[in-house]
Amino acid sequence: MYPPSGWEVESTKKRLNEKIQKVCQEVARYVLPIAQLTVYDHTLSELQLLRLFRASRLNNFSDEARFIIGSMVGELAKADPTILKELDTPAESMDKISFNQQSILERKAEFDAVLGEKMTLLRPFSPDGRLILSDAVRNVLALPRTILPDEESLKVIMDPEVNRLLADVYEVGMHDPLTGSLRQLGLTFYTRLSHTADSQRQRQRRTPGATPALEAMYGGIPDYQTPLVVKENEALKNQYDEIMSGIYGNVETALKIGIPTEYALLLLPNAQTVRVVESGDLFDWLHRWKQRLCFLAQEEICFISIEQVEQLGKVLPQAKNMLLALCGIRQKAGVKPRCPEGNRWCGKPVYNWAIDKYKKNRLI
Repeated sequence: MYPPSGWEVESTKKRLNEKIQKVCQEVARYVLPIAQLTVYDHTLSELQLLRLFRASRLNNFSDEARFIIGSMVGELAKADPTILKELDTPAESMDKISFNQQSILERKAEFDAVLGEKMTLLRPFSPDGRLILSDAVRNVLALPRTILPDEESLKVIMDPEVNRLLADVYEVGMHDPLTGSLRQLGLTFYTRLSHTADSQRQRQRRTPGATPALEAMYGGIPDYQTPLVVKENEALKNQYDEIMSGIYGNVETALKIGIPTEYALLLLPNAQTVRVVESGDLFDWLHRWKQRLCFLAQEEICFISIEQVEQLGKVLPQAKNMLLALCGIRQKAGVKPRCPEGNRWCGKPVYNWAIDKYKKNRLI
């Protein structure tokens, strides 16, 4: 992904060596168990904590999650005991869902039959979608179709040369009624990805997904994703598959000796396949793609994003100039610097490329 000349400059060489370490960690994460210890800072409001406590008895909350939420409430109570007066009894979920491995496998087969060989698939949206977008623009500008026809109205909001707010790193377009017209088109994708890439996906909270619980992901047989850099090296892939075979064997052993399913499945690798139905409006999808089409993004989520914008570009060609990495949008808008990442620049002139060149050049 990086030009050979970069290694000849000492400061660049140092940065690239640091990047190598991060990329290696990114790939190695696939074989780590979901139970791998994680330490992080969690910032939230009192309302959010009260909501979490109220929801903590729902089926998708693990015992560990309930313990952590209770501990957070306890820590806050040390500083502000009045929080205990505001707590409400946790809401009861429906009856505990019992998952059957055969039904899990059948559902996976249904989902995969829809996707085929794709990692992600755009579901059809209303034929009126373009008209709704066009009408939204005309409504904001108070212009009739005779003055602003459909094609021109779409250009007003989706061409960075016209709408430079698309290139803004602060996303001020969310406060602009015109750019906000992009919210009038909803998009849904069916996506198949690894557990580790799903963690990246969830960072974009404005495109939420319907994701199965961990117990609904395991059908008794290995089901995992393989990083592209591993797929392209036969010896490495054989080693990777052997490791996965051992991991899933350990899961089965844990279940057979009586370890509760909730805990046994924590041995599953971060490569475990997750199938998700995710939806959001075009504005929020665009925000996600600008982050994840960047070559600095995690590999798998980057390639999924490429597939998504390729599919949308075919049904909404007027959007092609904004369905790019942020540096590409900034290039179209004439905004400098083209790459907003400073010395973290990936080393490739992504800003000059159409989306069809991303896959070939993203490989390491």
